[in-house]
Amino acid sequence: MVTTRSKQQPQQEAPPTTDRQKWEIIFNALKQLLRKQQFQLDSLSQERNFVQQRLQIQQHAWDSDLFLLHSHISQLQTQLELSKLANLVHIAKSAFFLGSTQRDAFVYKHKLEDTVCELDDFKAWFDILSHRCPDQEDVAPDWLYEILRAKGGKVNSPGAASEQQCKMLEKEVDTLKREYEKLSLKNSSEVSSLRAEIKFAWNQYNEKESTLSNRLQAKNDEINKANEKITALLARLEQLQSLNSEKDQTVSILRESISRLEDEACQKDEMISRCNKELELLKSKRPIGIPTLKRCSAEPSPSSSKRRSSGRNLKRLDLKEGTASADLEPATTTLRDELNKLEAEANLKNGEIARLSKELNLLRSKTSGSTPVLSHRTREPSSSRLKSQVNGSSEGSAVPKEEASQLVSEKVSLSMSYTLSITFIFS
Repeated sequence: MVTTRSKQQPQQEAPPTTDRQKWEIIFNALKQLLRKQQFQLDSLSQERNFVQQRLQIQQHAWDSDLFLLHSHISQLQTQLELSKLANLVHIAKSAFFLGSTQRDAFVYKHKLEDTVCELDDFKAWFDILSHRCPDQEDVAPDWLYEILRAKGGKVNSPGAASEQQCKMLEKEVDTLKREYEKLSLKNSSEVSSLRAEIKFAWNQYNEKESTLSNRLQAKNDEINKANEKITALLARLEQLQSLNSEKDQTVSILRESISRLEDEACQKDEMISRCNKELELLKSKRPIGIPTLKRCSAEPSPSSSKRRSSGRNLKRLDLKEGTASADLEPATTTLRDELNKLEAEANLKNGEIARLSKELNLLRSKTSGSTPVLSHRTREPSSSRLKSQVNGSSEGSAVPKEEASQLVSEKVSLSMSYTLSITFIFS
């Protein structure tokens, strides 16, 4: 009997080591799952910081563009005011030049009228003199004498005086004709030159007026375009401010959810450590030679019943095993409940992570649709990188949709395998 017990003891010491290994595998897997979740939360926070920095850079760029547009508008306004002042100066100059030309024309017109009046007087005087020739009787010799004396002639006799007077009158008529022709030519040339000057000044005035009106129209068009751009920019700024406020709200919500998930992860770490301690205590309390009861899936055979009823020592051993299993049943039920709770919380956390990833993808799509966001390079994770992600030692990078779905499927498969292994162990 002693030999049989000593032979059976090393065979019975093997199951605790296998149970311990299974529990270690389970808790290591849970730790890896929590590390993965922590890594995903870190990557989400890094992506949020990246989006926030990008929005700040875009806001600074828009502010600088707005400042440049305001400065350009002020420069255009100053240029417009200067052009208006220059136009006023040109208009004043042209008005002064036109007034001077009109004044000169008026003066020359008066001179022409005076010369015409003098010419008419001269013609009348010439007619009077021609009608009062010396052959007629009504010519007074005293009057002719006075005229010749005034001209410097000499009076010898009445016949000689009449001849001398006729010659002098003919000479005076010739000189007066020449002077009249000279004056008429001079006046006609002056009038033609004045008309040409007036025409030239009027053409210059019309050309300047047309050019200035065209410039003014172009400046007005530029001002209208600048005002339209400013209104569009202001509307865009308001839209971006509203989008920025919405994104700030989503970021604050994500931050709160991340802090909540971190608190839950800390609580779960504490629960896992407490469960580990309880398992260690239960393993230390359990005797070495007593294995845990396992439910047999096969039907009992007659040989097994004969073996069970064959010896007294085996019955005692079975009784001891039953009492030990009865003692361990409440602890195993509590552990099973805690593991179920942990699995439910892990599923909830997985759903929360999937929702957060969807929200981040929506934020990315919004930012890529409204503003030109820099492209964030993502590489396909290799096997070594996945291992480093599991251990929590890799750097943060954006998780695409396919990787998130693969991680979720892996987590679901791991949780199913954990539940199957736990049910197999406790059964």
